[in-house]
Amino acid sequence: MKSIRILLPKSWTYSAEPAVAETAEDAEFVVNTVNPAYGHNPYTVQNGECGEAGDFTHLTPWFVVNHDTDAQNSFGRTDKILVHEWAKLRWGVFEEYGYPGDEMFPMFYYKSTWGPNGQED
Repeated sequence: MKSIRILLPKSWTYSAEPAVAETAEDAEFVVNTVNPAYGHNPYTVQNGECGEAGDFTHLTPWFVVNHDTDAQNSFGRTDKILVHEWAKLRWGVFEEYGYPGDEMFPMFYYKSTWGPNGQED
């Protein structure tokens, strides 16, 4: 990446050049309000198959502002979190962590095979 462009809402009072061809819909990183499912934890939306780039990565303003303090205390090293999300966004790497109690995306998969003498694996 050689450069980045940051789109600001028109309601903000910062002095900036107007967007020409950039739109929020095309953004790869979106800073927006808290998602009820993820809280302040960054996440990447991936609607494609494994190996297909993700749609965008979501960050909250709190995470961005507190990346080197409270966010790091809550989630661990924020630089590693962003690299982890970048891999999902750029190369379509699927999430390797699940969620406690989630049937669709459990913390881990475990399959036991039972035979006449009990468990076989």
